Amino acid sequence: MCRSLFLVLFFLLLTYQAAGAPAEASNRGAVYVREKSASVSQARGFVVEADTSSGALFGSAVALAWPYLLVGALGYGSSGAGFFYEYSDNGGTWTKVGSRVDQAGLGMSIASLGTSVAVSDGMVLIGAAGSAVLLFPVASPT
Repeated sequence: MCRSLFLVLFFLLLTYQAAGAPAEASNRGAVYVREKSASVSQARGFVVEADTSSGALFGSAVALAWPYLLVGALGYGSSGAGFFYEYSDNGGTWTKVGSRVDQAGLGMSIASLGTSVAVSDGMVLIGAAGSAVLLFPVASPT
């Protein structure tokens, strides 16, 4: 009982933080994730997406609700259409859940998709330029 209580309290004292760096990785963008306990802060991951190109601004919007990480890239595409990715923590390695979500995948034209992102209570909220806001359930890791 005492050991279980200790583990639960220790987990509750952990804080996960994510910061986007849209100009990192040859201007493709990246996200840094850290884990912080009461006394120690350590790297928990560094995410760079392979299919982004210079100017994609990957990491321009980030949201973290462990174990899920959302990343927006509002500069992606020739017209700046934008996109977002969803990742899941797999023991310190951030694994992409599903594929990139962009205008084509949604079947609609939305400018600057991924301008803002949020994740909470099993739902993903994606903002775009203007007034577009999209709501999705969190994807399940495959």
